[in-house]
Amino acid sequence: MLKKYISSQRLQFVGKAWEIRHALRQENKLHGGRTPLVALLSAKQPPRSGS
Repeated sequence: MLKKYISSQRLQFVGKAWEIRHALRQENKLHGGRTPLVALLSAKQPPRSGS
């Protein structure tokens, strides 16, 4: 079972190798063919709650 952890400076996939490859390919398809991982991280940042 693939798990995805997202923080402001880190994107972590935990699972079997084929699950991680599949998830990365899906993210790549959603964001265009040649999207670097850094762009995925900036797109996936959770909204900050603050004052």
